[in-house]
Amino acid sequence: MTDAAVVCKELGCGDAVEAPRYAHFGPGSGRIWINKVECNGSESTLKQCGHRGWGRHYCSHASDAGVICSARVPRLSNGAKSCSGRVELIHKETRHTVCDAAFDWQDAEVVCRELDCGAPVEVLGAAAFGEGKGQVWSEEIQCGGNETQIQLCPTSALNHRCSHDRDVGLTCKAAVRLVNGSSRCSGRVEVYHAGEWGSVCGNGWDLHDAAVVCRELDCGEAIEALNGAYFGPGSGMIWMSDVQCRGSESTVKDCRSQRWVADNCGHHQDAGVICSGVKLVGHSPCSGRVELLHMETRLTVCDAAFDWQDAEVVCRELDCGAPVEVLGAAAFGEGKGQVWSEEIQCGGNETQFQLCPTSPTPSHNCSHKHDVGLVCTDRVRLVNGSSRCSGRVEVDHEGECGTVCEHRTPRLVSGSHQCSGRVEVVHGFTWGTVCEAAFDWQDAEVVCRELDCGAPVEVLGAAAFGEGKGQVWSEEIQCGGNETQIQLCPTSALNHRCSHDRDVGLTCGDTVRLVNGSSRCSGRVEVLHRQQWGSVCGNGWDLHDAEVVCRELGCGEAIEALNGPTGGPCEPAGSPVSPAAIAALGLLFLLLLGSLVVLVGQNRSLRRAHSQNRHIAQSEPVYEELDLRLTTVGTSRGRQRGRVLSDAQNSWYEDVGKDDKRPVSGIDYDDVGVESEE
Repeated sequence: MTDAAVVCKELGCGDAVEAPRYAHFGPGSGRIWINKVECNGSESTLKQCGHRGWGRHYCSHASDAGVICSARVPRLSNGAKSCSGRVELIHKETRHTVCDAAFDWQDAEVVCRELDCGAPVEVLGAAAFGEGKGQVWSEEIQCGGNETQIQLCPTSALNHRCSHDRDVGLTCKAAVRLVNGSSRCSGRVEVYHAGEWGSVCGNGWDLHDAAVVCRELDCGEAIEALNGAYFGPGSGMIWMSDVQCRGSESTVKDCRSQRWVADNCGHHQDAGVICSGVKLVGHSPCSGRVELLHMETRLTVCDAAFDWQDAEVVCRELDCGAPVEVLGAAAFGEGKGQVWSEEIQCGGNETQFQLCPTSPTPSHNCSHKHDVGLVCTDRVRLVNGSSRCSGRVEVDHEGECGTVCEHRTPRLVSGSHQCSGRVEVVHGFTWGTVCEAAFDWQDAEVVCRELDCGAPVEVLGAAAFGEGKGQVWSEEIQCGGNETQIQLCPTSALNHRCSHDRDVGLTCGDTVRLVNGSSRCSGRVEVLHRQQWGSVCGNGWDLHDAEVVCRELGCGEAIEALNGPTGGPCEPAGSPVSPAAIAALGLLFLLLLGSLVVLVGQNRSLRRAHSQNRHIAQSEPVYEELDLRLTTVGTSRGRQRGRVLSDAQNSWYEDVGKDDKRPVSGIDYDDVGVESEE
């Protein structure tokens, strides 16, 4: 389906509905250009997807691929979540809003289902999610409610004249939920897909992933990301595994993951989340107006219903320091909406605000003028400096302060490849450029080594790779040249006043090379890692891989991607067998052949000596026990001259017939009496 989606997107035909195979639309004719297509979904054209190579296939036209795209694709715009917003239909690359008179509950069921959301909650008219732009859909949608896609629903002419002030909106149930927790903001993570709830595998599950879930559910900040089925094992499908959220996604389904199939996971690894049901709205995460989440609604808290013990719990839950001030009279501004109607009665030791008991507020008629505010100790403080704005950095976490390890990491920016560019160093969370006067060849050696590049080629001043922005590194770096990381190099105060027109640049040696070819643009592929060159295995090596190498080396387009025989031992990509290897194999063959000749000669000598010893040592009585064969000449009775055929000397004697007169070599024996029966 991913390959089909790229085709539909390229043609402006909406989403892919089906990817039929086996010449569903009839066999083609002529060339089969592509086989084993591997799109990741981000490509703008099918030609950018991975494949075996142009014209390389083991396929016939009986296996020709097809695609069915969606002609009408729904989406929800301008909502707070991915499953709510203004209904829009994309048709032939044009976005249309939908009139509230042309859309009902059955249509909503289909849209929610197609968008992989839960059941519809509300259908809202009168541009509840804002007025759209462009065209309004000109037909009435008449879904039965069971269709899987809006394009399968019939339509009819719309009798109403609609404008954007009647754009319809829709809220579907969230496509994620938390199960078996103490509240709706904690529990086992489950996502909704293909009409079925399934759990999420805890492999790699972290706070970035949990934060997306909490935000999607409007549950405040993520406090804990749990795995190992902390909230009990789920049942049924495991829909997602190896989730890797950046933290900015609007839904966990948008995060990078192994989706819809999780073969490497069991329900004993199900992921869980604990979100905070409280937050402080102000200038920092640890100070502001207190707001609680209750039944999907944000509420402010009356200053008469909140005391110091309550403040201790809120600060603890938000991973801030101890409370500093509890402020009334809307010190952080008046909120909106409802005011919490009960008095909170925390003991002060609870880990979460939702665990505190409550009681009805005694006759306090509170308005937003009485919204309570709270200041907790900052999560970060500076210690042992000359003022509160200088000193050693310490962070408060789980009620305990700890120091922060300072780390300097280099990077090269605006170069033609990853091993060249303007030198920048991160300090804390800020990248800064480096002055040419503060950077020399020894520093360059360390930067190239740390970035896993080759040796330095050039150190360039005068902003050779363009002027940077932001800060200029304020210290002179004094590496010895043998350090493995720039952070291990000592520094000293910089005596020069530098600006970005003196930003230093660096070019390191390539991290890839081609060896044993006819030019620098052909040969065996080798990469540099930890200052050691190594080859690349040819298993799966194709033109797409070769194109990256050619582009990295500035060698134009890839013509051929060479490797060893598939299924055999792994051979370096692009390498023939070397002459040295051929010579070694030839020498080994000659040695084996010589040994074989010697053994054959020795065997013949032993057999000859053995035969002679038998003739000399054996006496006549022994002859009677031998199965002798004689070739007689002359009459059938009397003294004859015969030849005894030795088994050892003539192994072919058994095939000699009575009348065969071939001369037989053997050992002559005189006076052997033989009686021949007539």
